[in-house]
Amino acid sequence: KLGFKVVLLTNGKKLAELEYVRALEKAGLDIVQLQFDSFDDAHYEFIRNEKLLDLKLKVIENLKQTRIDIYLLNALIKGINDNQVAGLINYTAKNCAKIKVLYIAPIWEEGRSREHNTVSLEETLNLIGKEFGISEDEFVDQISFDYYSSAVWQLITHLCLVRSIVIFSA
Repeated sequence: KLGFKVVLLTNGKKLAELEYVRALEKAGLDIVQLQFDSFDDAHYEFIRNEKLLDLKLKVIENLKQTRIDIYLLNALIKGINDNQVAGLINYTAKNCAKIKVLYIAPIWEEGRSREHNTVSLEETLNLIGKEFGISEDEFVDQISFDYYSSAVWQLITHLCLVRSIVIFSA
């Protein structure tokens, strides 16, 4: 009634049960922010210590059967899953009726990821630019970043209307 959204941040393990998802919907859940790092289980094994791809895809299918929106959160690691960015963007666009946002967040250099370099904002934009044919000149300067006039926004709105990719820099 106050305009707030109820959001669940999750790895998705409990959401593989459709009955549980329906109970959350009935309780008023609006958005699930789901960890989604890759389409390759080897990446999940490195990042999350277990194979999770089938689980993640099942969770998305379960959520598609509800009114609950999905935000995907990608933990990006240079040399591990940075080759997945284009696939994640395309998947988000293909499923844009349900997946509203794709967050791309470089993982911090801690824990198991210490030996890997963080992917910078510039490197992430270059990955997207290379895959989708966007030149550096088309990206807005990071300091005065106007998302809605950026090449990333234009790419997403071209692929699917009114969807977002949010890129966090390290």
